[in-house]
Amino acid sequence: MKNYGMQMDEMIKRIGLRVRAQRRSKNISQSTLSQMSKLSRAAVIHIETHKAVPSLESLINIASALDVHLSYFFVDEPGEGQILQPKQEQSAPLQPNDLPMAANQ
Repeated sequence: MKNYGMQMDEMIKRIGLRVRAQRRSKNISQSTLSQMSKLSRAAVIHIETHKAVPSLESLINIASALDVHLSYFFVDEPGEGQILQPKQEQSAPLQPNDLPMAANQ
């Protein structure tokens, strides 16, 4: 049985480290990031130091403020063995007629 608790701890740590690294690379203070992401400064500090688990909404706001894709927090860097593999082929977008219709609508 896998130890999902350890994986979760590592993911939370990764998120915090990446928030801090991206914030610093853009020369943004914790206070500024908190304003841009609509979080308290304490929340930003706790996320960066992996003492708090950010909600999906908070991560989306942070990603937007730092101008990164949400996946930045979850996908390994090239060469580290990626969690998510890019699709090699792209399928056509779904069309309304592609979805089954419920009877008696």
